[in-house]
Amino acid sequence: MLALKDGVRFENIFQVDFMVLLESRWQEYDSIFTQNRTEQDPFVAFQVCHAVAAHCGVSNAIMSMMLAKEYLAQLMEIKEEAITRRILS
Repeated sequence: MLALKDGVRFENIFQVDFMVLLESRWQEYDSIFTQNRTEQDPFVAFQVCHAVAAHCGVSNAIMSMMLAKEYLAQLMEIKEEAITRRILS
């Protein structure tokens, strides 16, 4: 979509096939999620966002917390949309 609309070519930016990069990140985040998930913290927002920040070259705990806040807000929006569309009840 970005390639068609805006001419973005991830392979030129990352020097790796985009689908390979996407799959490896997905596996990493899934591993973090499954290994750290608890009843009190079902979305492990800080751990996932800390990994995202590390990939962006950011090693700042405050930035990771801000990303975690946005991550949880986005999950809430997705949940509300799913309820509106009757995908969730």
